[in-house]
Amino acid sequence: MTVSPLDGKLYVSDHQTLRILRVKTMGPVRDLTRNYEVVAGSGQQCVPGDKQQCGDEGLATHAKLFYPKGAALSTVGIFVSVLIHEFILVTLY
Repeated sequence: MTVSPLDGKLYVSDHQTLRILRVKTMGPVRDLTRNYEVVAGSGQQCVPGDKQQCGDEGLATHAKLFYPKGAALSTVGIFVSVLIHEFILVTLY
């Protein structure tokens, strides 16, 4: 999990769905299943070492991830820590 220093939004890495999620609101909500949006990850697993199929080079929501463990935000995008102890950059468009 990480909090954006720009807008205060909470970002969560979900290794089960292979996605990075942004929580829409931290206040009371009626339906938790609708209180997030996918900001990175297509839900498809990338093969470790296949740099052409993982990470950047397109929309962040199209990126294949390999069990994301954490995320860090910067002005250029989201750095995602994956299970094989590497970082990949997915850029938000």
